[in-house]
Amino acid sequence: MGKRRKIHEIDHTNDIRYRGVINYQHFRIAAWLFIAAAQISVMITIASKFNPGILASFGTLSTILSFLKELATPLLLIANFAVILSAREGYRKLLIRFGALSAGVFLAYLLLFERYAVGLMALSRTREEARAMLASMIAGNGFISFNIFLDLFLCTLVMFFLNHQPKKVFVGKKLIIFRLFALLPILYEAVSILLKLLAGLEKISLSPFFFPLLTTKPPFEFIVFIALALFIKRRERKFRKNGKTREEYNEFLGTNANSWHFSVHAAIIMASAAVIDFLIAAVICSIIAGPAYGTEAFQTAAVSAAMFVLRCGIGASVPLLFIAPVMLLFSYNRKPRFPALDTYIPIAGIILIVLVYFESIYDVIRIGAEMKGIGI
Repeated sequence: MGKRRKIHEIDHTNDIRYRGVINYQHFRIAAWLFIAAAQISVMITIASKFNPGILASFGTLSTILSFLKELATPLLLIANFAVILSAREGYRKLLIRFGALSAGVFLAYLLLFERYAVGLMALSRTREEARAMLASMIAGNGFISFNIFLDLFLCTLVMFFLNHQPKKVFVGKKLIIFRLFALLPILYEAVSILLKLLAGLEKISLSPFFFPLLTTKPPFEFIVFIALALFIKRRERKFRKNGKTREEYNEFLGTNANSWHFSVHAAIIMASAAVIDFLIAAVICSIIAGPAYGTEAFQTAAVSAAMFVLRCGIGASVPLLFIAPVMLLFSYNRKPRFPALDTYIPIAGIILIVLVYFESIYDVIRIGAEMKGIGI
């Protein structure tokens, strides 16, 4: 058996042959399709507030489609990693893209909520009453979080502060200050998780205007991201510690070997995080529902406890188990056949989401009209 090569000994002359067949573009396309499909679940939930029978008919479909949303964020995050590692797009372009999309979701939500939803309900009551009623309907359990682009913006910001080499101001010994800025988006994520936890426990009441500012990632998915970011940083430090230059490290990032190492490491971290998250969720549910064990109320208490921990994000990382094996087929530096699609994938995704909402709203109006004997 040959001696295992250290990472600083690997280059294109002694690279491995295997390269994953899936590239970042495949993950982006799948994620946008999952996001669009998940919006149907959102509309089913909202429609059930007006007609409970809808949930009885489409509850299973709503659960399945909602599950797809949990797969979208990690897929987009891994695609983001791939774009950064392969140097296809700079941090500036990614930050502008995700920052603009985050702001767009925030503004669109304010427009839909304040102008149209509140405006329509205020036809028969005051705006304050309409606003309170809507808030109760869309967030009966304390909050809703849906702005996944905010997660992508914050995660890209962490990578930027950890890996970018500033040429002015934060140079030399001041570089550590720049690196410490990575704590700011991490702190934002932590505060968001805390607010969701307190809202779920009904300790605080969040204004509906906070909803688009909440992150969507479960706590353990956030830990997975931090672990991958630190893996990349440690790997660079280890590589350059052996006398290699930054240029040589950038060449190393283009090797099949490093792509494979990243995929294996990501798969192990994802699977481990999903299992640990599930076990923690099971323990918390047991503690909450334990006092009712042996009584008729135990089943109801167990379901209520499970719903609570999931809304707080505990146990919500289990879908990573489905992504972990796929990572072994993924290569961050495999070039897509049609690079120009990068521009059109998010545009097509947004159009698809808008079409889903228009079609769903039309169906809700049509069903309501039919119930009143009005044909459309």
